[in-house]
Amino acid sequence: MKFFPLHAEIDKTINQLISRIWKLRDGEIREQMERAGSAYKKNWGVSVVHLKNMALELERDQELARRLWCREIRETMILATMLGDVEQM
Repeated sequence: MKFFPLHAEIDKTINQLISRIWKLRDGEIREQMERAGSAYKKNWGVSVVHLKNMALELERDQELARRLWCREIRETMILATMLGDVEQM
């Protein structure tokens, strides 16, 4: 587990994103992905289309991307790749 210093604005954004992702979760898709061999620590089955729309609402932010990646949730990891600099990830 990685620890980050407190950053109220980024923490608020992450909590809002996770709340939105949680509302979009789809257990059936998650189960299909698991049966197909997709292995994530956590997977809520949210479509990439929904995640891309969320990413379009945000500015690219490397620190936000790092913190999302370290959550080790499939959806936050996908968002991290959309928001961060690939070279620095």
